[in-house]
Amino acid sequence: MVKRLGGWQVWVEIHRGHVIKLPKSKEEIREKVRKFVEWQKKPLSEVDILTDRAIKDLEYSTRILKKSGVPKRFIGEAEFREDGSIWQKRGIELKENFRKLIKQNKINKAKKIIQRLFELIMALWAYGIHEKTFKFFSNYGEFEDKLFLLDFLEVTGNKKKVEKQLRKVKWNKPDNIKEVLGDELTNYFVKCGKKYLTVDNLNKHWKKKLISNR
Repeated sequence: MVKRLGGWQVWVEIHRGHVIKLPKSKEEIREKVRKFVEWQKKPLSEVDILTDRAIKDLEYSTRILKKSGVPKRFIGEAEFREDGSIWQKRGIELKENFRKLIKQNKINKAKKIIQRLFELIMALWAYGIHEKTFKFFSNYGEFEDKLFLLDFLEVTGNKKKVEKQLRKVKWNKPDNIKEVLGDELTNYFVKCGKKYLTVDNLNKHWKKKLISNR
């Protein structure tokens, strides 16, 4: 039996080796957003704003990825079908993998994955792609020891926006990181983040592959 999950923007059908992401209707997205707004005890006036933003993110992210020429291995061998569905390799969220490695006391292996994660982020920058929410442990995943962007429906191709996030160090949320990694790995993660997630590295890598392919 196929398992079906629902995010903000898409339904996700879970198959044995792959997932199929099916865009939700505006009404379905709005209902999901409404429940979130009520849970957060925010003004209901935000429902329409967040609904429109979710729809724009879906359309914008899909358009950026299609135009970028990004290697499919970076986005889980994703295929964008004519009917609007997206087929993708079924991966394991990084938070699951990290918790397993920590339980097995494989700290060095976890550190290598952290480094590979930041290298993947810079590799995506080279194609003008940036995951803007910094959901490191749920939006990135692994499949057969390959790291990739699991959820790519919240990306931006606006370099100025990325630079602003980096200058404000938006990625550095120790409490969220520690919840998954614990103290030792959190310190290592933050150290790597400060090394890799810099404006200098952004300028060095941003759209480098797009320029070289022209």
